[in-house]
Amino acid sequence: MGDEFNLSNWLQSTIVFRGLSAPQRLAVVQIAQMQWLPKGELLFKEGDGATGFFVVKSGRVKVFKVSNTGKEQILNIFESGENFAEVAALDGKPFPASAATLDSSELVFSHGKPF
Repeated sequence: MGDEFNLSNWLQSTIVFRGLSAPQRLAVVQIAQMQWLPKGELLFKEGDGATGFFVVKSGRVKVFKVSNTGKEQILNIFESGENFAEVAALDGKPFPASAATLDSSELVFSHGKPF
């Protein structure tokens, strides 16, 4: 329960979960998955089905597109406390871009379906 309580308290500092009560945050913790990923790990590719969204607990994640010529264009970089991929996950649409870690990262993955 200690780890769940600590994660619940940390989620309170994030924009996406800030307004939730303590019991609501604990419910999120129950369904969320922690992911520890090395630098350079691909989270998803443009066009993959979106099943949930991410909150960066530590590290950094880039969201990017690759042109027809193979050139990478970074659209955004997300750091601790920031969430990404929520629009596609909640709309049930494919990811409009790709995402990969820039550093070793710890992410909270929340499935879109329970929401």
